[in-house]
Amino acid sequence: MPLPLDNPPLSLLAENPPAGFPLDAIAVHISPDPAPLPDKLQHRLDDQWTRHLAHARAHNRDLFDAPILCLHHAEVRDTALHLHLLPSTYKRFLITALRDRDWFLQHNAAHAIHEALGNSALLTSLHPPHRALLGIRSPRVSAYPNRAHLLGGALDFFSPDPANSTSPAPLIHHLQKELLEETSLTPADLPAPPRLLALVRDNSLGQPELIWHWQTTANLDRLAATLHPHEHTAPLLLPREPLPPPLAPLLTPVAQTAIRLWHAALPS
Repeated sequence: MPLPLDNPPLSLLAENPPAGFPLDAIAVHISPDPAPLPDKLQHRLDDQWTRHLAHARAHNRDLFDAPILCLHHAEVRDTALHLHLLPSTYKRFLITALRDRDWFLQHNAAHAIHEALGNSALLTSLHPPHRALLGIRSPRVSAYPNRAHLLGGALDFFSPDPANSTSPAPLIHHLQKELLEETSLTPADLPAPPRLLALVRDNSLGQPELIWHWQTTANLDRLAATLHPHEHTAPLLLPREPLPPPLAPLLTPVAQTAIRLWHAALPS
């Protein structure tokens, strides 16, 4: 069962303190495409998507569909984290999990609810002074506008490598792509692979999220000045210190948890 954290909207699904899961302790399993929805559920999904799309456009907010992967379940076996994923779409996640979950539950259609897997990194400086870079989300986004979050996004769909079907490498490829798009980072600025601090679930969004810790040799002030303006309105640089209570509401629940786990993982 998920363990509730101090912040009620969040549940902890898996962790491996203090430093997290290394890549060789993560396995990814992707199921075949799910069966089509019954007509009644598909019509509801389509109708609600059309309504929310019109609302987003009227309020100058970004909303578009794309193939993604959602989390079916996760388990830790023999210190390894196994992620079981399902192909899905952002449209299905937005309607069934985020906007219209109650309707699907009331119509005995919990099986239709798809929760997109977030794949995000707490980017920190490798060398002292240790700081973390977050981005304050644009007012154009549908979830947590104007609050600071990790860098990353919903996990894009990918086909597993037949030669190594459970490899977590596509997760890292997606994460690096997001970081390079959102900042002026280059691959050379990331000399070592990240470690997975935790898998959590934002219960208010109905979205699980992978929290990675990735250290960079790049200057964080330079990166902060180059955050993509379409994604973020401003950067937020935080020292390796407990999060001051007045600052906490400015961060998403996932970002608050990431800062706490990062602080606990580093030696005193």
